[in-house]
Amino acid sequence: MPAALTPETIGGVTIRRLLSHESGLVSEPPGTDFMAGQPSYQGVAARNLERVSEIFTAVPPNTQLKYCNLGYQLLGEIVSRISETPYPQYVAEEILAPLGMASTAFEPLAPELASRCAVGYAGRAFSDELASAPSMPPLWAEGGLWSTVSDLASWLSFQLAAHPGVTADSAQAESPVLAAASRREMHKPRYLSDEEWSSAWGHLLVLGPQGRRHLSSALGRAARLRVERALRPRLAGRRDRAPTPFPFRVPSTRQT
Repeated sequence: MPAALTPETIGGVTIRRLLSHESGLVSEPPGTDFMAGQPSYQGVAARNLERVSEIFTAVPPNTQLKYCNLGYQLLGEIVSRISETPYPQYVAEEILAPLGMASTAFEPLAPELASRCAVGYAGRAFSDELASAPSMPPLWAEGGLWSTVSDLASWLSFQLAAHPGVTADSAQAESPVLAAASRREMHKPRYLSDEEWSSAWGHLLVLGPQGRRHLSSALGRAARLRVERALRPRLAGRRDRAPTPFPFRVPSTRQT
């Protein structure tokens, strides 16, 4: 067992620190290789926990930003165990359905959604040739959702409705999905990201002079959300500039 996996260090890995990427855990599950012809990634938390001797804190917890997909995978496992419900089912029943996000889902997608998926393309240098991005291995809480711009707008409205004066819809402001007070807490800074105090990190967004934003990407896919100080939201979904009615993969369950 590595020295960085002592009870003292691993005990500093809390749920709150996992949420805000300050747990210090290694970024990816053991054996991850995104550069392989077919990316290697273990999305099942139980399989990764069988290799716990390979999981450790790369930096001390609560000292600096350390982006961590593995951390969000473990958070999804916590949700699943506490609810005694598979994570995709829990998200669909407790979050997506109440918010009316009918075009958002985890794989395997229903045929109606799968037929609408836009094509993602691999990165390229000094070439005009387009090659489809390799398919990602199954993943869930750390970024496995497919969605549309319309559904993301519903998600953004749900977040903004937690703030007084944004909406007159009391049902949306006090949604059973998550209390308004809890959503406002999610929007607060957790810690500064640099010594210049130019930006900060929270549980959902990066906060800076330009407002609050969420930037995420996967192979051939990207999703971006920005809210300016005056609460004017801007949404941009891209899967090689697909028309907005098409689903694209949204790593929006994790935080960047």
